[in-house]
Amino acid sequence: MINAFRIQLLKAKTGDSFIVECGDNTFFIDGGTRSVAKYLKRYLQENDPTKLQAVFVTHVDRDHIGGIAKLYSQFGKYVPKTAPVYMNHPEQVKVNTNTSGLVTFEDGNNLKDVLAANGYKLEEATTGKVLRFGETRIDILSPQNVVAGQLFKEWEESDDDGLVSSDIIEVDCSTLPSEPQNSILNDIVNASSISFTVTYKGRSALFLSDTLPEIVTNQLSEKTNFDVVKISHHGSKHNTSMELLHKIDCNNFIISTNGPRSYGHPHAESLARLILSSIEHGYSECNITFNYEKVRDRIKINNLPKGFRVNLIYSESIIL
Repeated sequence: MINAFRIQLLKAKTGDSFIVECGDNTFFIDGGTRSVAKYLKRYLQENDPTKLQAVFVTHVDRDHIGGIAKLYSQFGKYVPKTAPVYMNHPEQVKVNTNTSGLVTFEDGNNLKDVLAANGYKLEEATTGKVLRFGETRIDILSPQNVVAGQLFKEWEESDDDGLVSSDIIEVDCSTLPSEPQNSILNDIVNASSISFTVTYKGRSALFLSDTLPEIVTNQLSEKTNFDVVKISHHGSKHNTSMELLHKIDCNNFIISTNGPRSYGHPHAESLARLILSSIEHGYSECNITFNYEKVRDRIKINNLPKGFRVNLIYSESIIL
């Protein structure tokens, strides 16, 4: 297992939180809600903490930053100071468009202050940046710095929880859903998400955070193969398009959500697009992995082409 490429899927409630192990190198990607901090702390207690190479806070929605903010504020003694934190904050990203002054990013600002006070490194992560950690390469696809700058004019709080739905999600594979209509200015918090690829020993994973599909589509110059793709925004129909999936050659997907009724994630339209794109790319099956068993069990697939199989999987980790 020493050379394994493993992705651990934490129970992050409405959000995302992943521990990525590339041989001896470990990375934290988001921290879900604040309650997830205890899992990150436990990991550091049970493993060699010096293997933690970097922490990524993809954006400042509270179901992504909450657990990281609590980890550093309450359990910081377990986190090595050698691991930089990548989070786009006004003091990291210099842009001319940020002329309206800062709004109060409570968790983002608090985390920045805790990091600065305790000697941790805070780094920006925008389009084109390439990070190397031994045999592991991380390529930042988004956001462009001008998009990140727009984020600092708006701050939208997101609820941590909400009632979890038990409704069946009916996925119709006989009809291609219409494409999402997005506007960066109308969804700047998600548009400014850090999305990136992680490559290790010939295997690659694409982490789409909550970014909008057109942003990543524009960064992929041609169809690219990935071993697994973490789908954007918990399977929202607004954040996965067929235009993007045309460029992503993959049939192995991760969706992170506990399925709150208030959001309706994952949406049937996104699931249909994942299945239909897998067919388009010539695969005989589509694998969709969930970090909550109850979400997996709610999904019903209808009108699949004969001979094609969809595997709905609940798992706490994926090994590539």
